[in-house]
Amino acid sequence: MNGLIKKVSILFILFSLLLTSCSSNNNTSELEKIQEIYSPSETPYTNVSNAGTVFKSGDWIYFSDNDYKLAKSRVDGSGKVVLTDDTPRFINVIGDYVYYVNVDDGFKVNRIKTDGTGREVINEDNCSYLTYYKGWFYYTDSTEKNRIYKMKLDGSKKTKINDFDAKYLSISGDWIYYSNADAKDSLHKVSLDGSKDVKLYENRAWYLVVDGDWIYYSDGGDRDRLYKIKTDGTERTRVTRDVCAFINVSGDWIYYRNDSSYKALYKIKKDGSERSRLNERVSLYLNIAGEWLYYLVYDETNTDRDNKYIGYKIKLDGTSNQAI
Repeated sequence: MNGLIKKVSILFILFSLLLTSCSSNNNTSELEKIQEIYSPSETPYTNVSNAGTVFKSGDWIYFSDNDYKLAKSRVDGSGKVVLTDDTPRFINVIGDYVYYVNVDDGFKVNRIKTDGTGREVINEDNCSYLTYYKGWFYYTDSTEKNRIYKMKLDGSKKTKINDFDAKYLSISGDWIYYSNADAKDSLHKVSLDGSKDVKLYENRAWYLVVDGDWIYYSDGGDRDRLYKIKTDGTERTRVTRDVCAFINVSGDWIYYRNDSSYKALYKIKKDGSERSRLNERVSLYLNIAGEWLYYLVYDETNTDRDNKYIGYKIKLDGTSNQAI
C-alpha cells in the first residue's frame, strides 16, 4: 500500500511540474524564445572588427551598398532590394529582423524587418561593435566612454559589462576580447558577465579577431605587424613583417590590408606561409560571408583621399574578384 501511495505521489509531482512548465512556456514571448535558441552561424564574429558591413542569412546577403544604403540581394548578387536609406554598420540578421547601427542617426541601434517594413529604434545610445551572442547584443556606448554593454533584442535589460574604454570587440566562448584604450590599447578579455577582466598583452593591439584558441591582431609593440597570440596570453608569434589593418580569418587563412604594400588586399596562411597579394587597390573593411570576402576600395587606386567607396567581393581562394 505504501508503495502505491509513493508512486501516486511521484506521478502527481511530475504532473504538477509539467503544468508549471506549460504555463511558463505560454507566458514566454516569441521574442524571448528566439533570444534563447538563435545563434547565427553563417556569418563569423570576426566581421565585427571590420564594421560588420555584410551579413549572410540563408540565401540572402544583407549589406551596405555603394550608395551607403542597407540592401539585400541573393548570394549570386541578383534580386537586390534596398531596405532603407539608412547607412548601416554592424549588421546582424536575427529571425525576421535586420539589426544595425544607423550612422545617419547618431549611431543608434535600429531594426527593420527583412522585407523592409517595421523600422524602429531600439537603442538611442551612440553604439559600435554591435554583436549578437547567445540571446544578447553586446556593444560599446560612446555616450558612456565606450564601456561595454549588453541588451536584449528589444533593447531592454541594458547592463554594463566593464569600466574601461573598449574597442575592437571580438566574442568567443565565455569571453569578450577587446583593446583597452584606458591602458594604451593593450589586449584584454572580460567575461560575459563582467566579473573577470584579464590583461593578455601590454602593448597596443588593434583589429582583433578571435578564431579558435588564437587571437590575430595588429601589434603596436612591433610597428603594427601581423601577430597571433593564444587566448590565454601565451605564445605571442609574428605571422609576417607586413604592417597590417582590417584583419579577418577563414579556415587556414588570414586576410588583411597590407599597409607595407600600397594598402592592398593580401592573404597568408596562419603559419605565415603562402603569402600572396589579391588586388592592387586600397582596401578596407574585410567582411566574410559564405565563400566570399567582401571589401571596400576607394575610387582612385593607391590613395587614401576622401573619395566614394566601391564595394567588391572576391572568392576566399583569391579568384573571381568583382564589383558588387
